[in-house]
This record gives sequence, C-alpha cells and structure tokens, in this order.
Amino acid sequence: MNRIFTLLLLCALVELQSYARPWTANGKTIEAEIVGYAPDKRLVWLQQKWQKPIKVELDNLDSESRFYVILNKAGLVEYNGMMFTKEEKEKREKLEYIKENPPYVFDPARIRSKHDDFDDYTTYETDPAPVVENGNQWYAIRMTAFQKGLTNVFVSIKASYTGKKGDRVGADWIFVNKVTLLGANGQQYSFSDEDPRRDIDVFEGVYLHEKASSVVSESELNLLESILLSGKVRVRFSSNSSNGYTVDWEMRGYQKRSCLDIINAYKRLKAASNKTKADAAPKATRGKE
Repeated sequence: MNRIFTLLLLCALVELQSYARPWTANGKTIEAEIVGYAPDKRLVWLQQKWQKPIKVELDNLDSESRFYVILNKAGLVEYNGMMFTKEEKEKREKLEYIKENPPYVFDPARIRSKHDDFDDYTTYETDPAPVVENGNQWYAIRMTAFQKGLTNVFVSIKASYTGKKGDRVGADWIFVNKVTLLGANGQQYSFSDEDPRRDIDVFEGVYLHEKASSVVSESELNLLESILLSGKVRVRFSSNSSNGYTVDWEMRGYQKRSCLDIINAYKRLKAASNKTKADAAPKATRGKE
C-alpha cells in the first residue's frame, strides 16, 4: 500500500512528458519517457534520450510500469486512435501534413486531355478526380481547362458532394449553391451557382449528388493559386435554402495539387494562345495594306 501511495504522489508532482523513469519489459530495464499509449491495442511507446521510440506490449511490462501507464493515460492526448504526449502528437501531425502536402512541382504528365470532335473543343483535367471521404460523405473540388480553337481558353471550377442517404452521416441534402475556399494566408475565394445539379443514384443504397460550378476569371485564378499554395485550405459548402445547411471540410494535398496543375496548364495554353494572336496580327495588317 505504501508503495502505491508513493507512486501516486510522485505521478501527481511530476509532469508525464518531462519524466523519465525505469521501465522493465521482458526482464530488461531501461530509463525512458512514455511518448505514446494505445489502450485498445495495449501498446506503449517508450523513448530513451537521443533514441527513436520503441513499441512495447503493455502486458510485457512489469506490474509497476503497467500501473504507471494506466494511471497517467489522462496526461496524454488522442491522435489517430492512440494516446501521445502533446509534443509527440504535434510532431506526428507535422510529419503527416508534410507527407500529404509535399512542395508543389508542376508535372504536365499528370494532365489528361480529351477532344470533342462534334463541338471542336478540348478539355484538360487531372486523373484521378480528387475526392475526400468523410464517413459516408464525399466532397470534391475539381478544375477543368477548356480550349476551343487556338485562342479561346478558359477554366471552370466544380464542387461536388455525395451523401449516402439513410445512414448516420450523409443522410440529407445540403442544397449547396455557394462554395468558399479559405487559405492559411487568410485569403478567400467564393463562387455561386444559382442552378446547381442535384440527382439521386440507387446502387447498393441511395446516394444524393450535388454539383455547383462556375467559370473562373483570370484575376480569380491568381487568387486561387495564392490560396492553394498557402498551406491548409478549408472549404465551406453553404445554402440559401431554408432546408439547407452549411458543411466545412479541408482539402487534401492531392486535391490542391490537382487544381494547381490545371491552373498551370491554363497558363501554358494562354501563353500559346497569346502567341498565336500576336503572330496573326502582323499578317492581318499587311493584308489591309
């Protein structure tokens, strides 16, 4: 009893993340800090000074160490279903963000083009289409570049939502007609669609689909590029319907890259278009003389 009381007092006086203690697992004792704990998997992460964390099964710890972990789990924070110190959680979040958001480099090979022979225009998109899954809800922001002839070039942006009806999430329409992107730099870009598409698909369940789109001007493209390169980009789907509601979500790294690819593809098409116009201008002048 005295041993347990002493341990309780010691744990109350010393913060978990700054406290190294002896840990005994499988008969081996090390001096380390606890940096992670997964209660459901009964796993503990221990870190010795200047060493990488090691994973230890809770049942392999001696009884005193096991008691210490269970007693101090409230001093940890949850991340991806596991418990970590605040410092370890922030480090893992940073590494995961870098993994999902690598520095942007344009690669034309990612662009897929398709020509429509009937209406004589070409579309430029990325493959695969960007989608974010959230339970039984799917959100997407997609951009497409269009070229008709040699000089008519423009870009459209489309937001889409799919929800599986009848489940705990995604059970209703958003009635989205306004979409706003908010960058880490505080800049915002919004577009509205007064005639958005809505339909129902029945395939292994009932799915609701909503799409809102708009043409993007040259100045808006520059704003969008700045937002997409700023870091975290949050998106809001909102409605002016009394039956609608607002949904916020965050773009993934591959979604931002997809949009940036289309913006850069547009720039190349526009530069070629301007060159075609410039080359054609002197010929028109000589013809008039």
